[in-house]
Amino acid sequence: MKVLNVAFAVIGLTVLVCGAVDAANLLANSSFEVCTVERLPDFWGNGRMGVASPRWVLDTDSWRAHWGVVTTTSHSGKRSIRIDCPGDSSDLALQARWIDAPNLNATYTLSFWAKSDRADMPVRFGFEPPLKDVKVGTQWARYSVTASAYDKTLTIVIYPQAKGVMWVDDVQFELGGEPADYAPSPMTHH
Repeated sequence: MKVLNVAFAVIGLTVLVCGAVDAANLLANSSFEVCTVERLPDFWGNGRMGVASPRWVLDTDSWRAHWGVVTTTSHSGKRSIRIDCPGDSSDLALQARWIDAPNLNATYTLSFWAKSDRADMPVRFGFEPPLKDVKVGTQWARYSVTASAYDKTLTIVIYPQAKGVMWVDDVQFELGGEPADYAPSPMTHH
């Protein structure tokens, strides 16, 4: 029953409700300050509705120890997402699903702040193929990718590619070719 409760909670939390079209940031709860379920950020998930492989389904306590909101470090606010990748092939990711792009074939920019417990944590992220690869260091830094949105419904994805811990905060998805200063969406709270 515990597995089902966590799965249903995450399913409910990963459905993203976008703000108004003129909002700079189209991602709700983009600094992870709202957690209706302890340590699980509203509107965000970890791939496949929160559990990305059978090992996490069978051991949700371990999954929650490796993925979730923490209050020990943040770029802004009080919280960030901590992803503890236990091996060199990660099945843990941060996703915002069902993002409705206001304009098709328009240029959008995805940006986020991140840091890692190692000097060169390989991280893959994006919203349309191909995804971008970067190396995240031990200090908070901003990463971004710009691309055209060809599908009406998008999934934002950020995930480590090697063993280690990374923290993500202040994610922004906006219309345009350059990242603007971070601003939370008007849809931060539900």
